[in-house]
Amino acid sequence: MKNSEYIPLAQTPSGSWPQVELEPPPRLSRFRRRAIFGTALVIFLVGFYFVAAELVDDDSEDLDYADDDLNLISEFQAAYLPFEFAHHNASSVNARLTPAQELPDYCRDAYMSAGALCFDPDIEPMDIVWTWVNGSDVLLQEAKLLAESQFAEDDPYRPKTSARQERQYRDNDELRHSMRSALANFRPFTEKFHIVSSDFAMPPTLLNSSFPESWRLGQVPQWLDVSSKDWVDENVELNFIHHADIFQSYNNTTFNSYGIESQFGHLQVYGLVLRYDLGIMVGPNKPPPDEPHGEWRSMGESNVLLSARFGARHRPYVLHEAKGVSLSLLQEITAMWPQSLAKAASHPFRETVSGEGDVSMLFIMVHFVVERWREALLWSWTVGKHGGLGDLWGDVTAQDAWRELGGEWGQAELEVEAGYRDTLENQRVAAYFKLSGHRKPDKTQYRFSSGDGYPYAYAEEHHHDEWPSFTSDTPADRLPICTISYDECFTHEGSAFSAATGMFKHIAFRNPKCGDCVIQALVKASGRLGLEAFLPPADRNLPIIGGEFAADPYEVPHLPLEERWEDAEFNVFSVMGASRETNVRAWTLRLLQRYRFVVETVDNARGALGWIDSYTDASMLCINDDVKEDEEEVTDIFRSWQERRWGKPAYWERRSS
Repeated sequence: MKNSEYIPLAQTPSGSWPQVELEPPPRLSRFRRRAIFGTALVIFLVGFYFVAAELVDDDSEDLDYADDDLNLISEFQAAYLPFEFAHHNASSVNARLTPAQELPDYCRDAYMSAGALCFDPDIEPMDIVWTWVNGSDVLLQEAKLLAESQFAEDDPYRPKTSARQERQYRDNDELRHSMRSALANFRPFTEKFHIVSSDFAMPPTLLNSSFPESWRLGQVPQWLDVSSKDWVDENVELNFIHHADIFQSYNNTTFNSYGIESQFGHLQVYGLVLRYDLGIMVGPNKPPPDEPHGEWRSMGESNVLLSARFGARHRPYVLHEAKGVSLSLLQEITAMWPQSLAKAASHPFRETVSGEGDVSMLFIMVHFVVERWREALLWSWTVGKHGGLGDLWGDVTAQDAWRELGGEWGQAELEVEAGYRDTLENQRVAAYFKLSGHRKPDKTQYRFSSGDGYPYAYAEEHHHDEWPSFTSDTPADRLPICTISYDECFTHEGSAFSAATGMFKHIAFRNPKCGDCVIQALVKASGRLGLEAFLPPADRNLPIIGGEFAADPYEVPHLPLEERWEDAEFNVFSVMGASRETNVRAWTLRLLQRYRFVVETVDNARGALGWIDSYTDASMLCINDDVKEDEEEVTDIFRSWQERRWGKPAYWERRSS
């Protein structure tokens, strides 16, 4: 047993989220429910997690086919939902962002500046979503063989042939029991379950006589009661989403989990919970095309993108544990790296002989929220606060900024010792939960909050053992210390900066250690709570700009979406010019709240199923089913164990299953 760290975005206290127009993708006629109302949080229990939005009760579009057609489908010894496939591409989707969860207007400033209590008591129920595939399905196996046959022998993206791939597609009935577990534990907090699964071309035996060629078969679990009109278990509704529904350029069945992840930005969904392991770091350099194998090639490729945009650094490994994602931030990621994500979606297989690795949307997602937070903090101080409307950074501004960090003018270097903070004091956290109407988690512990700065400053390539503590019981010699060199951080190649955006780019991206230490100094300057030292003055306003976007009440504050920081324009008018908000401080507060998070530790139990049964402190279980031998015996043991733990069937299950 060891500790594993993960980063959940702060959901408690949570706030209401504004609505932003998003043009829906082309309408698909299909035999299932669709999404309509957004929820606040998503938890992945089996595969990847996201929160679906917009479920439409569309009984008028139920398919009209005979029982004989279903009997024909049953010859494949699997269950399917036929649906009409409508091609759509990236041009059919509105690229505008949707909002992330916002704090109420009346307390947002006090929350950010002074660490005051701020939350919206009306929290929407979460949706729970699974990605799933039945690897023993005949149609899936045939589609996989067909896809493999279409690669030339010298194609670097041809799939590897190994027994390991078959193991990765094996179905051990995890989906059914994971859903039963969610019903037993999350029913008061959820109203919708969603399953994302594969789909296949219509077999020749079903074409013409039963379904037209444009239709496809969507895979569903064999235990699903397909005779039921509604899949509802008391207050929880079940919905199916197939890959053809979300891929912007869909050629055929995909077997690449990274490709599926890459299209999550096209879902109508909400949510956020992130996890990673501090003990393993991923480097910023591009991995060779033929190594490393497995997920490391993908993570390396993903960190190349992050480093090009936010500054080169090692970043923590993302664990194979429950993950949560936000549609709003997925859309932001999709807008920032559209070509890389489209490339991942074009590869039907994850494990290839060579070629560049596919980026991992979920690896990027975990780090994106943290890096956007850091970027917003430094932008707020350099551009929003000191640069002002004119983007000026002269000698006087540099002197003021240096003194604000704690230095004396003329001092070559400034040593910054972190200060004590009350953000995560146990009594304060407990009171915060109580006042907001929630019970404090008893199986996890908060280790770092975005309200205390930037966590990766304390997770370097060769020093990443644990997160720092700033609470009052921390010994003084355990508080982190960093150094700011005036020449390294306030000048570039011997020249002083004349523009605030130039200073910002330098400390944020070109020389990221400067920005890390600046953040530590400003957190200390803000006192025991809040981030006042970062924030622009309350009286800084842009001139009123007329036009369509200035009147748009649903705009989403965000910094530039360019792939490379060198190509982005960060001055106040560029980032706020289309906003209805003219007050720089108010806009910055909404920007910062978009990327809040906390770092949390949980016990990571590794061992036999019997030991897990006796481990009463476990709050969530993640099983790695990559069984190398004796798979039939292991499957029988595992299925029996699951049935003992979660034996109560859901209403949407066939009673004979």
